[in-house]
Formats: sequence, structure tokens, C-alpha cells
Amino acid sequence: MKKKRFADFGSRLSLFVFIMMWIISGLMAWHWIEPTNFWQALFFVGAWLLLGFVLQFVGIFIVAGILRLRN
Repeated sequence: MKKKRFADFGSRLSLFVFIMMWIISGLMAWHWIEPTNFWQALFFVGAWLLLGFVLQFVGIFIVAGILRLRN
């Protein structure tokens, strides 16, 4: 039964970190670019994707470290 609780915690933590990293990266990109026209909006989307992937990569290691400590 402990394995199931551990798996539930890991999946919930991963989902939480996934969502939070994309929200944080969107806010960072918005404050960095502050789009006012169409081309800046396209640049914002590209920056959001790039920041999102980088932060997601960092988030994977954070989750892995937390789960490693709990194991």
C-alpha cells in the first residue's frame, strides 16, 4: 500500500510542478516582452515556449530530487 501512496504523491507533484512551471514561464515571458502588436505577440509565444521547456527541464530534476529523498 505504501508504494501506491508514493506513486500517487509522485504523480500529483509532477502534475503540480508541470502546471506551475508553464504559468511561471508565461508570466516571465509576458513581463519580459509585454506585447503590443502582432509580431511581439508571436515573439511572446516563442519566448513562452522556450522558457517553458527550460523551466520544465529544471522542474523534472526538482521532482526527481524530492522523490529520491522520499524513497
